[in-house]
Amino acid sequence: MTAPAAYNAMLLGAFGNKSAIGETIIKMTPLILTGLSFALANRCGLINIGAEGQLYVGGLAAVAVAL
Repeated sequence: MTAPAAYNAMLLGAFGNKSAIGETIIKMTPLILTGLSFALANRCGLINIGAEGQLYVGGLAAVAVAL
């Protein structure tokens, strides 16, 4: 498989139809929020607990707010 064909397959897998687009959004949302949590802590000059820990604490906080 050549490089252009591989990139084409990757794009079709992520954005090829409505279902693929929805799955891509579902899977990228926690990663985007993790990056934002790191950026916010860094801009405030706070010691952060690491991106993975921030993801877990953010999930726990979302559940606490929802309850």
